[in-house]
Amino acid sequence: MTDKVVVASFSKKTIAFAHCNDSSCAVNADTLLSTVYIPTAMKGNVAMPEKFPFILLLTGGGFTDGDHVMKQWPEQFVKRGFLVATMDYRLGWDVDGDGEIAPDDANGDTVPAQCLGDRYSYLRAVIRARIDADAAIRSFLCDTVAFPIDTAAMFTGGPSAGGSLGLHIAFGDVAEHLALWASLADTIPLIGDPCDMRYDPKPCFAITSSTDSLGFYEGPYRIRGVFNGWGQLLGPALIDPGPDTTNAVPDGAGIISFYGGDDHVHAPYISHGCFPGTDSLWDGYGSQRLHELRLQHGYCSQIYEDPDAKHKYVFLDGIDTLSGSQGSALRNKRAQFIVKRACCFFKSVLCGTPCSFDSTFYMDGVDDWAQAYYKEYGTTNGEPIGCKNNGIMKFRALHASNNLDPGEQRSEEASEGFTTTAELLLLPNPSNGLVHLIWDNDSEEAPYAVLDALGRKVLEGVAVNNGYGFDSSLLESGLYTVLLEDQGVRYTARVVVRH
Repeated sequence: MTDKVVVASFSKKTIAFAHCNDSSCAVNADTLLSTVYIPTAMKGNVAMPEKFPFILLLTGGGFTDGDHVMKQWPEQFVKRGFLVATMDYRLGWDVDGDGEIAPDDANGDTVPAQCLGDRYSYLRAVIRARIDADAAIRSFLCDTVAFPIDTAAMFTGGPSAGGSLGLHIAFGDVAEHLALWASLADTIPLIGDPCDMRYDPKPCFAITSSTDSLGFYEGPYRIRGVFNGWGQLLGPALIDPGPDTTNAVPDGAGIISFYGGDDHVHAPYISHGCFPGTDSLWDGYGSQRLHELRLQHGYCSQIYEDPDAKHKYVFLDGIDTLSGSQGSALRNKRAQFIVKRACCFFKSVLCGTPCSFDSTFYMDGVDDWAQAYYKEYGTTNGEPIGCKNNGIMKFRALHASNNLDPGEQRSEEASEGFTTTAELLLLPNPSNGLVHLIWDNDSEEAPYAVLDALGRKVLEGVAVNNGYGFDSSLLESGLYTVLLEDQGVRYTARVVVRH
């Protein structure tokens, strides 16, 4: 697990993990599907690990829309060393409050559409999705050969409803969700129709056949961290902000949250979500409140706010004026940034290294990350460029002679190994003495070569990352190219030698 691209290739396949069909029921749901992404080769001839960290990514859509097909997020995680699974979960609730769950009920991104629904129907949808997610996790854990999951490194999350569902998975097992219904719904039965496999939270069945029997893993499991993309946790009764080691799902999971300051769907602090005017038992804990509770009791938490964004437009400033391809590129850029930060955060949670930032990082776009960091912590450490193998932040030195703008962000192509003059820094430049080499990787040293203007090799050796590389006083004045190879990636930069 790393914020760098370490996977050279991966497989992608769609499987069925649960049947929601009961022969005794007149109303059935579809079979639930998952798309699984599994690394098949590592970059730089690195040996394949026996097990992989696992993340279950969950679709957004207000519990009315979405399925196992997700763009951008799964690929970004699998390329960074995860075994990734997306999933269907049963959808639908009475959004318009007319007493029926209709196919055209839509959970729009406007305030009126969020405040007309039936709250008990919504709570059923959340509990039903939690039950389906439990089935998905247990089906993967049941087959350790097909899904080599490191059970000590399991994570979940997603955007919007996916972030909310991820929080519910981490902070409450199925039994606790059933207890939540009892506390909120009082005497209203959870199962409205004893024979409705689609909308009532009746558990689905494991996939079994004569040749295949996935089944469901029966033991406990633990979620170590959540990527919360502009979601919230419904029902404070689910989350004990203090230490909790008695539940099947301990409440010690770390949370990394990204949200919009003007979010009217899942408000940043505390709100009733879709249901204003209800009592505090229906409170939803937004990203800011969850962050406060995590820090208050010593748990891992980080939080990133786009101050002007509404619900779906976090880090997508100006997307309404972009073409389809430009908008897709911006969403992909957002996914890359969020996944990198989540990977560093998850790593620090596992390694026990400092995993929290007390401050909120305020950013209008992903290119503001360095400036957001500088505003809170200054430029003493240098430019934040990712994290080390233990999850602690890594920095690149700032040096005026490199004309490096502290707010400049390196391209994703650079971090994925394409040749770029920005990825390998040479200090000082121009130079007439010792030259330091700095590149964006965790390696302590790597071989390099210095080529003159005619492409002839004039120096070679092994450079120490962020340390001594070579002595330019041995070279004549002129322009030279420095090539460095590390873990199958070639880094390139030019240096001017001036005596």
